[in-house]
Amino acid sequence: MADSNNTEDINHTLEELNKFRHDPFSYQKQFETQVKAIRRIKKNSANEELAKELETVTNSLSTLPKFSPYQLDKGLNKAAQEEIEKIMKNPPKNAHKSYHEIVELVNKYCCKFTKLSMILDHGSLDSLVSRLFISNYDPSRHNKESIISNNYFQVGIATAYFNDDILRVFILADFVEDISHDQADHEFYFDDLSDLKRAFDYFDVNKSGLLDAKELKSCLRAVGYDQDNPVIFNLICSLDTEANNEKGIDFKTFAIAFDRTLGNDRTKEGLFKLFTLFIDNPHQFVLSESSIRRLCKEVGEKLSENEAKEIIDRASSNGKELEFDEFYLIMTGA
Repeated sequence: MADSNNTEDINHTLEELNKFRHDPFSYQKQFETQVKAIRRIKKNSANEELAKELETVTNSLSTLPKFSPYQLDKGLNKAAQEEIEKIMKNPPKNAHKSYHEIVELVNKYCCKFTKLSMILDHGSLDSLVSRLFISNYDPSRHNKESIISNNYFQVGIATAYFNDDILRVFILADFVEDISHDQADHEFYFDDLSDLKRAFDYFDVNKSGLLDAKELKSCLRAVGYDQDNPVIFNLICSLDTEANNEKGIDFKTFAIAFDRTLGNDRTKEGLFKLFTLFIDNPHQFVLSESSIRRLCKEVGEKLSENEAKEIIDRASSNGKELEFDEFYLIMTGA
């Protein structure tokens, strides 16, 4: 029987994750203990590879920066609870979900996010963090990349008892706003929707008032749009959901998707979204010359290499790339 409302375990889990984010190096002993335990259990090549992998991570803990703490979010909690209830009914062989599958789930409860990640864990809280780095549910080590990223600020956690142990689902996000109303009440940040309507009408070749997401993705990919305009292409991909494929995408759904992704560029939150859309390396969390040029191209402004370099030279503290605070000052003229 699933019990995904275990508030005490959720709070302790959040506390454990934030302890690691506050001071990764303090977990060195826990990681070393886990390495020894793996090697003790059974000496075989697979376990030895795991031990070596975790040992490498252990040695790097002293070089990791401190990360921003997670804040628990009710909407993400609901999404995590829905997911854990599905898992309890039908345990997955592979816990990995595509970004678009996670978007489809989280869209029911939250909006205004641009970054999402989902983690499945099964085991005691004592070795939670070190286990996440080498989870059997996560052969691609997606969890590790998410945990040591400053892209994520909010988290949803659900827990359930499963085979005499605790099963956990984490959903990580950058900025989210919980949905307390339906799309009819959505307040747009865009002052003028005419450009979006022209784009919608251009894609609506049959003039039916509805778009087919799969067909639209295929057409855009065929003309290289996924390479030339990856941000907008990924936004279109996020519309490829089961519900949208059944009924088609109307203009309101199309416009809300853009609004949720791009947000209000007059606020710090909105500018942060714009910033995170274009960073080259999510773990460095900076804009390089190339990412500045891509950003400008995406919004219709061409920028030469020299012009991009000039922006970096003028605004960057290290002369190589822009951190978010520097980007924010440029955009607001502060």
